[in-house]
Amino acid sequence: MGVLLATATAGACSNDTGEEIKADRPASSAPASATGPAVASLWAFTADLHRATVERSRAANTVIAPVPVALGLTQARAGAGGATRDQLSTVLHAGDGFDPGLDTVWRSLLAQSGERQDDDTGRRGRLSLELASSLWGQRNTRFGDPWLTDLATTWGTGIRVTDFRSDPEEARNAVNAWAAAETNNHITQLLRRGAVDELSRLLAPSAAYLRAPWAMPFELNETRLTSFRRLDGTLVTVPMMQRTAETGLRVADGDGWQAVEIPYLGDDLAMTIVIPDGGRFTDVETSLDGPALAALTRSMRSSAVDLAVPQFGFTTDLELEDTLRDLGVVDAFDPGVADFAGITDDEPLSLAGVIHQGFLSVDEQGSEASASAPRRTGTTGVPGTGTSLVPPAPASGSSPTTAPAAGSPRRIVADRPFLVLVTDRTTGAPILYGRVVSPRG
Repeated sequence: MGVLLATATAGACSNDTGEEIKADRPASSAPASATGPAVASLWAFTADLHRATVERSRAANTVIAPVPVALGLTQARAGAGGATRDQLSTVLHAGDGFDPGLDTVWRSLLAQSGERQDDDTGRRGRLSLELASSLWGQRNTRFGDPWLTDLATTWGTGIRVTDFRSDPEEARNAVNAWAAAETNNHITQLLRRGAVDELSRLLAPSAAYLRAPWAMPFELNETRLTSFRRLDGTLVTVPMMQRTAETGLRVADGDGWQAVEIPYLGDDLAMTIVIPDGGRFTDVETSLDGPALAALTRSMRSSAVDLAVPQFGFTTDLELEDTLRDLGVVDAFDPGVADFAGITDDEPLSLAGVIHQGFLSVDEQGSEASASAPRRTGTTGVPGTGTSLVPPAPASGSSPTTAPAAGSPRRIVADRPFLVLVTDRTTGAPILYGRVVSPRG
């Protein structure tokens, strides 16, 4: 049924990153027309995954990197059949042309890292967006030729193999070494101890790391301690960054919310902060499905803004298997039911549980964020400003959205729970999506 077509082997040592079994086929280019439907599907998947996650952790901050998760599930789906494939297709909103369109988005994101410069100010900085996604199987398995060919021609990749059966701990180390190599050592512990065992046969680890400077940094000496009203109504004191911008920012309004988009250096990526009105957070979060999120990012318009945003930083650990089950992916995780015969018929396969860890931090200079599935170890913290701060001001809690006076910047204050989006302006695809209900985690 299957053949081993090409093998790229790493040395068998502590830096062993496994072997890649790959079909000797050239990757094909997707038509530009495929990108739009794939981005729409990604927004729908992102919104569904976020809302299902929130159902299980209503009081928590969360952040998810949807594209690496979607890519791993999509490559597994390519070897699935029957109800297993149908369920994965449904949760991914994968219509015709989705796979090559997703590959186009993936390649666009991979190309974003590099030195950036602001043409007006000459300010320079480096944007780092590092993404990794792969499937892992048992060494010496015969993999299906059609499936390997699909991976090679659509994504230019194959499946990595290691020896789960004989040495699961060394296999775990291999996956971690691969993640470190793919993310420039920003993510080094993707799999925690005990995450794999001798029965593991199909893993879909993925990782994302973002470090990006703002196009226009906040002024350190303008940061002030002020109050943030959490979902339960309690107040917490946070460093509130301040900036008045006559140009460079964009805003939008909707039913019960206001939003501001803050570009990163180079203007290819941007963070959008969506601030629901006081008492409307849950309603707004629930109402923002995929089409609504995509429409929100397209509705931004330039405006002078007097902006106040808290520093925030947190780590979230999310076990996505139950979340995906809630969304309808049931068979893929059941060893007695899963149909991955297209990957191999050597033995029955089922997808291992997916654990996703995200880290997001924002300060005056920009953002640092990483996400991994399975887990990357880390700590939670809010970076300090290094400046003297004034006593806290009262939180507005339910401050309404108001139009500025003629000639005045619009005042936007994120002093209550808000949603965070990081998007790729080139394709319109989501990179990160999360919620900040308490800036201190």
